[in-house]
Amino acid sequence: MDLPPVRFPFSSSVALGVVALIHITLVTLALTGPLVAVATEYLGLRRQDARYDALAKRLTQILIEATVIGGIFGSAIVVLLLGFYPILIATLFNIFFWLLVLQLLAGYLINLLFMTLYLLRWERMKDRRRAHMALGIIAAIAPFLVAAVFNAAVTFMGTPGLWPTSGRMWHAVLNPTFGASFLHRVFASLALVGALIVAQALWRKRAAPDPRNVEIRYGSRLAVVATALQVIPGLWYYFALPPSSREVLWMGIYGVWIGGILAGLLALAFFAIYGLATHERVATSGLWAAIGLTVLGVWLMGWTRSATRGNDLIAGVMSSEQKMLVTPSSLIAPADAQALFAKNCGMCHPGLAGDAISKSRKYQTDEELRSFLEDPASRGVAMPPVQLPETEMNSLIRYLREQAGAARQR
Repeated sequence: MDLPPVRFPFSSSVALGVVALIHITLVTLALTGPLVAVATEYLGLRRQDARYDALAKRLTQILIEATVIGGIFGSAIVVLLLGFYPILIATLFNIFFWLLVLQLLAGYLINLLFMTLYLLRWERMKDRRRAHMALGIIAAIAPFLVAAVFNAAVTFMGTPGLWPTSGRMWHAVLNPTFGASFLHRVFASLALVGALIVAQALWRKRAAPDPRNVEIRYGSRLAVVATALQVIPGLWYYFALPPSSREVLWMGIYGVWIGGILAGLLALAFFAIYGLATHERVATSGLWAAIGLTVLGVWLMGWTRSATRGNDLIAGVMSSEQKMLVTPSSLIAPADAQALFAKNCGMCHPGLAGDAISKSRKYQTDEELRSFLEDPASRGVAMPPVQLPETEMNSLIRYLREQAGAARQR
């Protein structure tokens, strides 16, 4: 049954885009935020500096709130996708179902549970710091699983890789841009966490005379290093894209892509201004500008990655009208394969030309059988060639093999 998209009072892409931007910002923070919190606590323990310990605790409080709110907006995205693109979301859920279940159980729930324990046990475990940090490490690992599943689904839409021919989940997960995109997200997350550390320090400075220079310098350095490191996976991602996607990058969304790069460069410059400025107001303004540019860069680069798939919802697999362009033969229902056989072979088999199932056994490999079906005259057989799209031909061959195997067992 073809499901029509839900009608929305205004542009569906605007509604989805706004919700997605908020969600992506929050989950990007939640990706490496717990890891930074644990590392900051360890740094405070090693340097015997209570300021790092206090920062780690405040960061954990913020991250718990960000994770909860991010989860709410993530649910909103699913609801909007179900309304606007029901066939797309059903396809993605079908491909990644068990990973999505694992993401929910081992990702969100474990992350929230151990983050909460990590925060609540902060004072009670003052004398058992390493045990306390172990709670934080478990909480820090879980978001990487959540991000990996999310990244797999998003990159699959742009570069489905071998999935259109195999139909295997792991071919969808380990698609050509999965690794580069995931590493880019990790560095973007670290940059955003660094910007968050600076932002909360500046905000607290309004209420207290202490300038918290330790926190500002710590967050600034993290943001600068992580922003600079994004160049490596960025280049990897670019060269992993198929030529058609690179063309979209240069011709269709050039301004967005370059805008993301410039935002990162300007953020680096404004963070540097803080280190050089002697006037406090100039330094503070530069830091707020750097924070805004860091967030903007994350948004623009996220938009760039999404837009490289072109007009298709899944590049080369599903059109913007939610029509399947390619279906892996392994996912075609047996009844459909039987219908293909009846339509293309049933006129002559088994009556005039004998049993097609038994005849197919002469060909040892699927390629030999395919070659014969596409050009029977080359084998000296007087029958019309079978002309089918690749996926349907794969399904027909699979049907012949399955029927031959069943007949042999009988």
